Amino acid sequence: MSWLAVILVAFFGAGCAAPNPIQEYSIARAAMQAARSEGAPRLAAAFWLKAEDHYQKGERYYRQNDFARAREQFDLAREFAEKAENATRLRKAQQGEF
Repeated sequence: MSWLAVILVAFFGAGCAAPNPIQEYSIARAAMQAARSEGAPRLAAAFWLKAEDHYQKGERYYRQNDFARAREQFDLAREFAEKAENATRLRKAQQGEF
């Protein structure tokens, strides 16, 4: 009878866990790469550093299987990476670089 209890706990307990944030991880990574390729570390350092910080935290939470926190951090990393990329493009346009 105890094996049935273990199976039920595993089955219902697994439903409560946050799903693996693979999509958020991939999108954040792509946003970071796009921002880096535009020159964000140099031209939009404040946004870039925030993006990098959130991305690293997301990776740390991901490795610890804390998927809810990882997802939150990856979403923030994507948001700041996009801001960094946009700020970089704006700065380049203002300086006459294209």
